[in-house]
Amino acid sequence: MRLGIIGTGNIARRHLALLAETDGDVAVVAHLSRHADRAAEAASRYGGTPHTSLDEFITQGRPDAVIVTVPPDQHGEIEHALI
Repeated sequence: MRLGIIGTGNIARRHLALLAETDGDVAVVAHLSRHADRAAEAASRYGGTPHTSLDEFITQGRPDAVIVTVPPDQHGEIEHALI
């Protein structure tokens, strides 16, 4: 499965660390952050490509599934775009 991660904070890192330990069938293909350096760091550490645009994350990353790890007030628009 091609997995995308939105958010690059502690919650995202916890999910990615657990995935690395348990599931070899999941390939992280894209990271999205408002901060280019954070997205690049996550991509360097866990694989995939960094993005700062949700549209590019979706169209270029082409994830099968996405884990959204942003603060609650940032939810809604992201999920709507993913749907």
